[in-house]
Amino acid sequence: EALDKVGPEDLLTLVYTSGTTGEPRGVMLSHGNLLSNVERVPEIVRLEPGEVSISLLPTWHVFERMADYHILSRGSAVCFTDKRRLRKDLPSIAPALMPSVPRIWESIYDAIQVKIAALPGLEGRLARALAAAAPRVASGRATFLERLFWKALGRGLRKQTRRALGPNLRCAVSGGGTLAPHVDAFLLGCGVPLLNGYGLTETSPIVSCRRLDRNRPSGVGPPISDTEIRIMGEDGRPVPPGRKGRIFVRGPQVMKGYYRNPGATKKVLSPDGWFDTGDLGRLLPDGSLEITGRAKETIVLAGGENVEPAPLEAVLTSSPLVSQAILVGQDRRFLGALLVPDPDVLARALPVEKWGENDGFFASPELRTLFRAELDRLCTVENGFRPFERIGAFEVLSRPFTPENGLLTQTLKPRRNRILEKYAPLIRAMFEEKKRVPARN
Repeated sequence: EALDKVGPEDLLTLVYTSGTTGEPRGVMLSHGNLLSNVERVPEIVRLEPGEVSISLLPTWHVFERMADYHILSRGSAVCFTDKRRLRKDLPSIAPALMPSVPRIWESIYDAIQVKIAALPGLEGRLARALAAAAPRVASGRATFLERLFWKALGRGLRKQTRRALGPNLRCAVSGGGTLAPHVDAFLLGCGVPLLNGYGLTETSPIVSCRRLDRNRPSGVGPPISDTEIRIMGEDGRPVPPGRKGRIFVRGPQVMKGYYRNPGATKKVLSPDGWFDTGDLGRLLPDGSLEITGRAKETIVLAGGENVEPAPLEAVLTSSPLVSQAILVGQDRRFLGALLVPDPDVLARALPVEKWGENDGFFASPELRTLFRAELDRLCTVENGFRPFERIGAFEVLSRPFTPENGLLTQTLKPRRNRILEKYAPLIRAMFEEKKRVPARN
């Protein structure tokens, strides 16, 4: 009787957004919204009865809920763990599927890099050369000699990486945030079957995802079936493939609206079903989607230049020295960055007594010179950045962003508004001329 009273259009759940750029909103998702995603997951990965998945996501997160519904619908099992126990649980649980957020994949990448950096002698030099070649091989940008080198000697690195994730892993999925390109390419190069996808709470959540049979480290794949994507320019008109604009989505997974907030609903959901994601991106010639930033996060410098933080932050965190990075500079003449160091890597580069901790940040001349050189190495024209995208000012924080201090969401995405508010005095002082170590021309 209960089943007979429920239809696809009926409300199933309220899921509140993470609030990374504002106040959380209650997203109204119907039975049909979630079922449309559950039914389309086999386009991406097909689980068999009895196979096991491993999960680190909060059970209320829409990505986790949809994944759990699909796993159970296939007669499969899900084992729950957390970041502290993951390394021990992976080989013992031996999952076939591992859906997780970008920060978890970054932590796996960091652990591998730390282990490689500590290897001595010839073994260490070979391992570091292989680690540098892996992303280029995966993206198809390797030279003939790099491909030959990787084919001859890369088996050991691939084997160790796969062993760490368990012997049965057939598919790993990154969702719920932006996956750093260097992490994506490295893990793919090491043989991890990592798919990068895109979605939002408002889309139940999957909009698009790469496929195992055409998995290159760029973009977030084509849309799932019955899903339309269009890219809109500033004039409100669709732009051709390759051009950047605002991402709009229409499909059976799009929410009913925001709970008791018709004004907010009207701003993002048109009468004919198009949802304004607020994200920026482009459609590639093969029909796949590439995310370039978030409209609300765009930094506009005093000279009118627009900067998307995500690509620069991804490059900054590719440095072994940098664990977390937040770009700042709205209405300033140049960009700045708040950096959180990796303490283990930093300790190898500079003795702890020379860090110069001062009320929440590190201020010693030696440390600042070290990070200045690293920023200059990363943010270059050769790496694809424009002159105004160089980092002119920075501070190195002594405490990381965490869910416990309210600066990360439970899915480990930075809460920009809260970070900017907490460090507002430091950011203001950071842009004073006397506190800057000049960027190299």
